Amino acid sequence: MEHNLISMVEHLGQKDREDRFKNLQSLIGVEYCIEHKDLFNIQNIVIPAKKQENIITLSAHWDNYPSSNGFNDNGSGMAVLLSLQDKLPDNVELLFSDHEECGGRGVSYYMEKHNPVFNINLDVVGYGSTLFFDTYGFYDQPMNLTEGCEYHPNVPFNDSYIFNSRGVDSILFITGDSQKEVINEIWERQHGGKLDNDINQVNEKTMQMVSDQLLKYFDTINGEELK
Repeated sequence: MEHNLISMVEHLGQKDREDRFKNLQSLIGVEYCIEHKDLFNIQNIVIPAKKQENIITLSAHWDNYPSSNGFNDNGSGMAVLLSLQDKLPDNVELLFSDHEECGGRGVSYYMEKHNPVFNINLDVVGYGSTLFFDTYGFYDQPMNLTEGCEYHPNVPFNDSYIFNSRGVDSILFITGDSQKEVINEIWERQHGGKLDNDINQVNEKTMQMVSDQLLKYFDTINGEELK
């Protein structure tokens, strides 16, 4: 069954953790593995890179804030990753990380087993007309990755902080309408905000914009300069 981006977000938007995890697995059409850690019941899903050299990890957290459907946070990021699962270069690995809402434990566990050269992280990318980015550890941005995007520093906690704390440079993508108000726009649509559980707040064109930006980047350079 074909799924568009909005239908994937709806399917993923489950308040129950087990249902959310099960529905995520149902949308993966390629080989993947579950990396489980009993402590804190961490369950990451990894779609391994076909070429295990110079790996770029493209990530989005799958867990949700308690009592939230997590449509924008982070069903939107998951849907973009799912739409790209069979369209990426051989050195790109997909990570659906767990426990971002509990301090990034899933990425911490992932980094015990993996050694990527850098990370691209998607979080709340389902609203607005503009693609914003924040950098974690980069002095020089990867060529073409952020072309046409707006820089927004000091985004509140997300998994990019954990990648960077483990020595891996990371770029975060978020979306919104206003440079000045993007963080407030996000807060309204996550963590029990007034628009949090409204699927109509998620825009397919916005998610497609993110997907197109990533495909453009991977098509032009394939990450090879980050050896």
